[in-house]
Amino acid sequence: MEFFRTISSPNDFMPHGYCYLWDPGLVWLHVISDFLIAVAYFSIPLMYFIRKRKHVPFNWIFICFGMFILACGATHVMEIWNLWHADYWLSGGIKVITALASVATAILLVRLIPHALALPSPEAMRLEIAERKRAQEGLGKAKDELEIRVQERTAKLQKANDDLSDEILQRNFAEEALRRSEERFRLLVERVQDYAIFMLDTSGRVTTWNQGAEHINGYTAKEIIGLHFSQFYQAADIQLGKPETELQIAAAEGRFEEYGWRVRKDGSKLWANVIITALRNPRGELIGFSKITRDLTEQMRTEAALRGSEEQLRMAQEASGSGAWV
Repeated sequence: MEFFRTISSPNDFMPHGYCYLWDPGLVWLHVISDFLIAVAYFSIPLMYFIRKRKHVPFNWIFICFGMFILACGATHVMEIWNLWHADYWLSGGIKVITALASVATAILLVRLIPHALALPSPEAMRLEIAERKRAQEGLGKAKDELEIRVQERTAKLQKANDDLSDEILQRNFAEEALRRSEERFRLLVERVQDYAIFMLDTSGRVTTWNQGAEHINGYTAKEIIGLHFSQFYQAADIQLGKPETELQIAAAEGRFEEYGWRVRKDGSKLWANVIITALRNPRGELIGFSKITRDLTEQMRTEAALRGSEEQLRMAQEASGSGAWV
């Protein structure tokens, strides 16, 4: 701010024309010379060249030269101005800017020289162009050969694709037949009334539920799916860890089977034959269990009643035989 106040305030310096004693010839000699030099500096289209050719190598050195040229032209304009106006502080400031631009340009130019010397000569460029032409011709021949190979390979791939399409079509037919077979099997399982057939995940939670399971255990699919299968065990069996033990045996041996008491939704007990089978994927990893339960309660009661009848008959026969002997 002090500098700007200095250059804008009036001063007692004499214009430069007094040094020339206002000799017209000498004054106009300096005016015309400085004017022509300034016009020459300002007319150099270096900045226009930089703006139009943005990708020219080492464009930053052209920018430095442009700043240097404009600053030099400004110093010559100030030489003309100072002939009649003693603004030497402003003239000195412009010369400082010119000095900084010139020093920076000189330093950068020195650093640029090794890179500029590394640029190929016109002869080297001609040789490189010729080499590139030969390389392009060789590339063209290789391209033609490659196209022939590609056509041959394409024909083979087309044949392989046709064979694969036929195989996929046949596989789709087989998968559709398998899907229909699985669907029929699923419908059959779902409609079985005498057996409770359902699936468990690896933790023992119910994932599927058929009509037989609903008929035997009393739970609907919405009520039981997602719950642990220990819902069907007596409280004493749950405390002893019987459900988890059965899954562990099935996972280790592939199958678990027993006859025992189970609990229905309404709390009543049934005598059942239970089979738990471990399910594994092709890699042998455990993915869940299938569980089949058959209600043998009526059969057990019938057998008990039959055994009771047989016992009564035996006792009656023994009593009859004893009476006859007496």
